Amino acid sequence: MAAGYYLVSSNHFSSETDEKEAPSAVRLSGKHSFEKDIDDYARLLRLPSLAIGVARGDSLVFFKGAGTPNSLCKESLTPDHIFPIASITKSFTAVALKQMEGEGKLSLKDPVSMYPNEYFTEERWDPQTTLAQIISHTSESDPPGTQFVYNGGKFNIVFNVFSALSKTRVPGDLTRPFTDEIQSRILTPLKMDHTLLRFAGKEHGHLKKWVAQTYRLDDSAGKFVPAEVEPDNLQSGPGYGMMSSVNDLVTYSSALSQHHLLTAAQYEQITLPFYPGSPYGMGWFTSEFEGTKIHWVYGYGDNDASLLLRVPAYDLTLIMLAPCALPSASIRLGYGNPFNSLLVCSFFKNFVQATSTGSRLHIEEKFAKAATLSFLPASFHPDASAADSLLRRLMGDFPSDTIWQTPAAFEVVASSEDRDILKFGLKMAEKYLRQDKLHPVIAWYAGLICQKNGEQEKAIACFEPLGWGDQYREQPYKFNAMMELAKRHMYLAPRHAREILKDLMRFKEYINVNDQQYRDAEEMLK
Repeated sequence: MAAGYYLVSSNHFSSETDEKEAPSAVRLSGKHSFEKDIDDYARLLRLPSLAIGVARGDSLVFFKGAGTPNSLCKESLTPDHIFPIASITKSFTAVALKQMEGEGKLSLKDPVSMYPNEYFTEERWDPQTTLAQIISHTSESDPPGTQFVYNGGKFNIVFNVFSALSKTRVPGDLTRPFTDEIQSRILTPLKMDHTLLRFAGKEHGHLKKWVAQTYRLDDSAGKFVPAEVEPDNLQSGPGYGMMSSVNDLVTYSSALSQHHLLTAAQYEQITLPFYPGSPYGMGWFTSEFEGTKIHWVYGYGDNDASLLLRVPAYDLTLIMLAPCALPSASIRLGYGNPFNSLLVCSFFKNFVQATSTGSRLHIEEKFAKAATLSFLPASFHPDASAADSLLRRLMGDFPSDTIWQTPAAFEVVASSEDRDILKFGLKMAEKYLRQDKLHPVIAWYAGLICQKNGEQEKAIACFEPLGWGDQYREQPYKFNAMMELAKRHMYLAPRHAREILKDLMRFKEYINVNDQQYRDAEEMLK
């Protein structure tokens, strides 16, 4: 695998204060260096290529481009190569909306219904649902605004605002009101000329040579195969679609640090937890690890994965761009914990923490390794027991750690067939049930764990609160729970089963009436 790697000299940390605040370049040369961890990670996932950058302020202090820009090229990847960034687009949307609010054009407390709707089914929100609740991923909770659950598609509903306030109309270009706002507010002022919202030959033809090849996974063969790259068909909306480079994302992150795009107060408002305990602000995930605040976004597309993570106290930014989905598919960042990523664990260890003594980073790192192995395609990792071995060891060493009540832990345990792991998982599920607080992801996987332990009544106790009512009505976890409840009640309480199935079909009607679950529910009703 060809690789381009460089580390900018420690002159970027020139003052005595700077050296205390941020690890020096020398710390990358040890046994657990960032570069080695990247190599190990790329090999584990068999990645065709990968671009990793670390910046301090507006200076790129570390870059590694593993692989080549395309399958026919022997050149190394550079910080200027362009990749899809998928849901990182959401952060740009939040910045633009906050700017527009500062100009008095809107309030994020406005109900969505204030803005004319031409594009979205109105059943997806109620009259009181606000713009802030949509972009904080809390609009599905009951009442709205009280609980986070990631919904990438619903984020796009704020397109109504751009459509209502923008005068731009271009035949055949539905999203132009959105893309023009992001271009004029962010990309053009920052001279982000390797970032694309759409593609037009006259304007962007010179950038085609910089667009990296993407790849799809052939799971049966256990390898990646090139996917056709069609920049001419590029379209972006509030929650998806942009393309960018490491260098341009460094520029973007630095502009946020220097308050070129938002005031300090505005930036704080979109990166504060939307409610106490939420892992998300508005358009940004927001985390705190042992006193250090982290603001981040990630992307997960059909053939791409990306990450932009900021550590404001150190003025550090981590950027990961990949031409395939596996770096996001093999972890569960949508649950809100950035340390589910082995790359984030290594970045934190090498750039933020001088030493991990007394830190629980080693627990996060071990869990991230176990979770990654659990979610890898079977053809990539023939030793199916490796993840279970790591999990058992972690459960034995840290049985009371808070990590066991996270959504990722429930999903990892639910995917196992190991008897000891499932017994431990049953204790996790019982603890969750005692809390009497609904979490849609945990409810579904806790129910599965109970089923695998033969505890059917406890499984139903997990599924019931999730399956009934209108909350989380766009979540697959809810649909799965509803199907389990319908099967359970089909003969014992057929009236209840019919109610559940009718609700499921009603929810599906504004999402997808062609999927298998809808057809199964329709058949069961007959």
